Amino acid sequence: MIRAISTLVFFLGITAAASAQQAINLNGQMIPLHCKDWKQNPDGSWTQTATIVARGMTMRGNTFKNTAETRMLDKKCK
Repeated sequence: MIRAISTLVFFLGITAAASAQQAINLNGQMIPLHCKDWKQNPDGSWTQTATIVARGMTMRGNTFKNTAETRMLDKKCK
């Protein structure tokens, strides 16, 4: 099920980072986007396949579509 990114942005404070490293900012900690940690779905969305832990928060199994993060994944991992 696709989870609304706006909920995650509000709750977890995820923002896109426009850096050469291509990462997301999870509550002030930069988490690199590694292609091996994501899979693209037939509808164009991306599902997290690895667990991400940052500042005591654990994220796993999230699916994103049409977000700044998925645009980075589209460029980096296609």
